[in-house]
Amino acid sequence: LLLGSVWAAATSPARFFGALAQALWVPMSHGWLTAVVGGLLTWLGTSSDEAAPLRIGMTLFIIGIGLTIRTLSHRTGVRPDVGDRFAYTFMGVVNLVFWILPFGVLRSIFGEVEGGIEMFFISGIAMVAAAVWTVMYNADLLLRLLTFVTGPFGQLRPVLVTAVAYPMAAKFRTGLTLAMFALVIFTLIVMSISSPRLSAPQSGILNGWPEAGTSRPRSIATRR
Repeated sequence: LLLGSVWAAATSPARFFGALAQALWVPMSHGWLTAVVGGLLTWLGTSSDEAAPLRIGMTLFIIGIGLTIRTLSHRTGVRPDVGDRFAYTFMGVVNLVFWILPFGVLRSIFGEVEGGIEMFFISGIAMVAAAVWTVMYNADLLLRLLTFVTGPFGQLRPVLVTAVAYPMAAKFRTGLTLAMFALVIFTLIVMSISSPRLSAPQSGILNGWPEAGTSRPRSIATRR
């Protein structure tokens, strides 16, 4: 792969980037390189006090650990579906827990970090991906739970089985559809919350409520 990348760079830039992406995809899909990149971004975020690289780095680090678990499970003879379920459930649940942690917990671990409006979109993409991974790789367990809950209503069981069987036949397509709808809903909610604050008048009225503030003078000690 290395020789192929060098030869592609000498002949065509497009082929070079294609060969480079192919060479990096294998270690990243195995997990260890993804974890290393995530660790570097986390270090960059803590050293520069920026929330975006810190959050992205921790997300990639968790994904790298999950992919490493998936690779090890495939090499130890575990059934592929069981290994994939455990790995992607780990990535989804841990990422969701990380993104919903209060800011005070993160400050106590990483110190003060600053973020802007971009954090809304980064958090939306990360949380939607984590939720979709968790749901799609545990859909059969959710179906069993729904079947148990609707047990007294016997006529609903065939409806549930039929309704879930078709989407689960193509998990990637179903997950992508869920992710698109979830991102649209997330964007609409964020914009509906942030738009009134951004367009609020500066006359002391915010969302129909008057704003008032008081200041207390500080005594300054002087030396003679």
